[in-house]
Amino acid sequence: MGKKVLILSASAGAGHIRAAQAIEEAFKIYFPDIEVFNADALEYSPAVFRKTYVNTYLLLAGKRPSLYGYLYSITNKPKVSYFIDKIRIFLDKLNTKRLLAFVKEYKPDAVICTHYLPAELLSIYKSKRIINIPICVCVTDFDVHNYWIYNNLENYYVASEEVKAHILERGVSKDKVFVTGIPILSKFNKKLNKEEIVKKFNLKIDIPTILMCSGGYGMGRTGRMVDSVKRIAHIDKKMQLLVITGKNLNLFKNLEEVSPSKNVDYRLFGFVDNMEEFMEVADFIITKAGGLTVSECLCKGLPMILMNPIPGQEEKNADHLLECGVALQILSPESLEFKTRYLLEHPEKLEDMKNKAKVIAKPDAAKEIVESCVKYLR
Repeated sequence: MGKKVLILSASAGAGHIRAAQAIEEAFKIYFPDIEVFNADALEYSPAVFRKTYVNTYLLLAGKRPSLYGYLYSITNKPKVSYFIDKIRIFLDKLNTKRLLAFVKEYKPDAVICTHYLPAELLSIYKSKRIINIPICVCVTDFDVHNYWIYNNLENYYVASEEVKAHILERGVSKDKVFVTGIPILSKFNKKLNKEEIVKKFNLKIDIPTILMCSGGYGMGRTGRMVDSVKRIAHIDKKMQLLVITGKNLNLFKNLEEVSPSKNVDYRLFGFVDNMEEFMEVADFIITKAGGLTVSECLCKGLPMILMNPIPGQEEKNADHLLECGVALQILSPESLEFKTRYLLEHPEKLEDMKNKAKVIAKPDAAKEIVESCVKYLR
């Protein structure tokens, strides 16, 4: 019987799902004889729990970022969050019994988790000898929360040496932690023909192109995003402004009302599945600081302006990118207008950011992860 790998994510934020897809793709490319099943752990829970879990994350991260940051911080202190964790884990176990049943029925030879929820639950079941499967964890940000870390898991695949240091500090053996980078789909690693894409989008190659994104779920405050787009669209410089709103239909409708200055070619898009093409034609991107998005930008050599990072993992992502010199950060629409003008007027700065992005990019993360994991299948 052939070997089987189970990939488990959770649909609380688009990045965990995209990381799982990248790992699944890498198995199909490099180890096509291995059976791979990619599952959302929340699909094995009651609909009410699944909806509450996802909507709570989206509400806190999108509408109450300060509260999200506070909870992120306090739950990252084991002694402080002890009783909170007891209740949380009890509810998670109660609502994910079908997940355990599925894992036992599927009988994978190894499991890779791209979200802490399945990693935590499987770690508990493993400690009680309910299951005995190699479990690997792929951390999807340039930070690691305490919820990800358990000593009885096999491997940790992380974004940077600093994340590795944090995990080692919490008692995990150094031979279990690998700095692979964050896995992204292979299409972001391929050099595309920029001139062909410019023609496809009906753009001009000799005019600066700015890409502006609000994330896969279109998270963030609609009013602030609209104000930001208006400020960029009214800059009196020749540019092409491509704005992607993701799945936020309300934001899309509001942005349809934006009237750009005569020098700005303004284009509005909803959810897209060819982001690699947009990144190829852009001179820089204005975006949220999600781990998957910024990793894709790094592989495309795309300078970033990071908008209002959510306290917690997004702030840590932003800190890392600022230290590496590949991004600028804004905390207000006024600051966004100033820094956009700055990059438009200083092409040498953009070139420097592009070069630095290519240096720190880890385009082979997914390949390294699957090559490491297959040792448990022999």
